[in-house]
Amino acid sequence: MSDDRVSQALRSLPREQASPQFKREVLHRLDVERARKHRWGLAAAALLALAIGLGWQERQHQVTQQQSTARLQALLAEKQALEEELRQLQALTAQARPVVYLGGNEEVDLVLDLARLRSRGKPSELPQSPAAVRPAYFSNPKITAANRAVY
Repeated sequence: MSDDRVSQALRSLPREQASPQFKREVLHRLDVERARKHRWGLAAAALLALAIGLGWQERQHQVTQQQSTARLQALLAEKQALEEELRQLQALTAQARPVVYLGGNEEVDLVLDLARLRSRGKPSELPQSPAAVRPAYFSNPKITAANRAVY
């Protein structure tokens, strides 16, 4: 038999109708298969979201750590600068005489020389006269002998 005859013979057969039970089973299987694929899709999406979240969290941790490191380095540099400034100030104070500025006016500045006061003894032994208080021009090299006469 040729192919045309076989095709014609098959077409001449009565059409078979599927039972309602068959339709229900096929549709049920399709629904189950779709649900299974849907679950796998949801699981894959959840894993992807988790991976993205973990990656973002790790990046944020790195950024925070870099910022903390930079802040620490800045603080260490500031600490070193402050220590150097403190050393310089201590060197200046070691060289300077301890004096207290008591005030003054346009003509006279009063300065209390603590070194002279300390060398005189305990506070109870100090004389009542203000011998350690003297005008600032005594220690100011800018004031000449001629200017001292004015004071």
